[in-house]
Amino acid sequence: ITIGGAGMTPALIVGLLNAAALSALLTASAIPLLRRAHVIDIPGGRSLHERPVPRGGGLAVVLAMALSVWAAPLITFSLDGLPHMSARFNVVVLGLCTILAFALVGLAEDLYSLPTTTRFGLQLGLGACLEFGGPMWLAPVVAVCSAGLVNVTNFMDGANGLAGGHAVVAAAWFVAVSLVMPVPGLGFVMIVMAGACLGFLPFNAPRARVFLGDSGSYALGGAWSFAATVCLAGGAPADVSVAPLLVLV
Repeated sequence: ITIGGAGMTPALIVGLLNAAALSALLTASAIPLLRRAHVIDIPGGRSLHERPVPRGGGLAVVLAMALSVWAAPLITFSLDGLPHMSARFNVVVLGLCTILAFALVGLAEDLYSLPTTTRFGLQLGLGACLEFGGPMWLAPVVAVCSAGLVNVTNFMDGANGLAGGHAVVAAAWFVAVSLVMPVPGLGFVMIVMAGACLGFLPFNAPRARVFLGDSGSYALGGAWSFAATVCLAGGAPADVSVAPLLVLV
């Protein structure tokens, strides 16, 4: 657990707890706002819920993650100094930007119901950006896989606790990979994602009071695309890099 610096363990614990507490507070605050704004998921033919449920709780998850992601790096910097922190900074920024970008596309879908071609084109474009700086021939592969992960995550959102519960486990897996391989910086992003989803879960299971919505499920799909790509680029075996994502597929 202390691989990569003596400050890693307390940094990860603080990041997890901070994100979980903030996510729970923001989710509780968001539910009445979503109801008043009529951002509601109406049950359809393939829905698992029988009553209208607010959607868009993923905004609270993403906001908690974005506000908490800097806690762990700052602790590591204070305990281990600049050499241990500088190598992780670019990965943290890439992860945050990727998750926020996918969340914004999902938010636009939540609010305006984007045309299918526009939505899919944006997903492919953001996925291709993850291969920035790598071989050009890999960009289409990463783009298609990213769009696939976003859409299967979105499909699972209506099953109470499934998308959020999977997110906690998958993020914890990537934290472990980041420590063992190691993949510097990945653990900082994934630990706050685990915490943010952990704080959201009590409002989504066993009976959903709110769903992630497209904003949250797109953000999770983007997070898994980022994590798998960074692991592969860092030399992690392919099966290790995608193992928790095969559950969704």
